[in-house]
Amino acid sequence: MLEQTEPEEDNAFEEPVALGESQVEFVGDKSEYLHPEIAVETIRPIAEYLVEHDSVPLLLIGSTAGDITNESTLSLSADRAEAVKRTLVELGVDGSRISTIGMGSDDPWHVKDAGYDGPVASNNRKVVLIDARTELAVELMNGN
Repeated sequence: MLEQTEPEEDNAFEEPVALGESQVEFVGDKSEYLHPEIAVETIRPIAEYLVEHDSVPLLLIGSTAGDITNESTLSLSADRAEAVKRTLVELGVDGSRISTIGMGSDDPWHVKDAGYDGPVASNNRKVVLIDARTELAVELMNGN
């Protein structure tokens, strides 16, 4: 009789998952959640998945609206990625599995010329989650 093996589980973060402003909104120009309870409830299922799938390393990529990337936007976007990491750790995820970077408006998903207002600009303010082992994640980490 052949031994059955467990099928490989789908990796929810093999493709990027964006937490946009409609899910995790930050106070303007800060890394504090505007609505902490909503942010935590949005992040909770992600934390539960990561606790259950403890072999998945995660990269969190913070980004900002506008088309300017400078020290200020890099710092803000990194701080926002760190805020999501802190929440994941508070919800039971091992922090050593999570890397963070801030890319300002230089992330690969940024829509140029969207400005600072409106739905497109809102979508540019995000934290993207991706498996840190993917080719894209490795490229992003090595470029920063």
